[in-house]
Amino acid sequence: MKAKNGGNDVITVPLSDWFSNGYSATTNQSISRTAPNPERAMMFLNLVNTDKELYNLLCNGIAGEHYDKADGEYIKAKADSRYLPNMDWVFGSVFNSYLKEGQPENVWEETKKINSDSEVNPVGAFKFNSEPVNTEIANLNAVWGEYKRGLVTGTLDFEETWPALYGKLKEAGEEKYVAEVTKQFEQFLKDKGLKK
Repeated sequence: MKAKNGGNDVITVPLSDWFSNGYSATTNQSISRTAPNPERAMMFLNLVNTDKELYNLLCNGIAGEHYDKADGEYIKAKADSRYLPNMDWVFGSVFNSYLKEGQPENVWEETKKINSDSEVNPVGAFKFNSEPVNTEIANLNAVWGEYKRGLVTGTLDFEETWPALYGKLKEAGEEKYVAEVTKQFEQFLKDKGLKK
């Protein structure tokens, strides 16, 4: 954080303990169903996630040309490098990353600890099934489409616009949509033993 803030000290104050919604992010890695050789593509994805050298080549470029190795696992990007995606998480497992300036030496150990020790949000697994209200969702989106830009930019006065907008939202099925979300969420809570 200090390196990203011009060398200034940064003080963080946690507002809560770490928590997770109980699932992990994906990195947009997939193999098309029309891929001519999906087995080879999968082999490559496995390599990206297990081969530290390949992973860092994708993330940082070529050593000596795009970055210089520093002490230990640290690297420093060259100022004139034209290869600096700065999106390591997109390519594969960040636990294979070289350390960047300013990162603590134990960043990956601490990240693993946070991942394993964080409290799981009990409602994080709720997934809404929109099928029963697909028509209402389309209608609601159409109504919002009429008004959103004007409200966001301040072109439309909220106090004057809201009564007509809310009337259209109700006509579009807002109450049915809210009732369906509520019904599914209440059932989820009961199924998980979080509510009687």
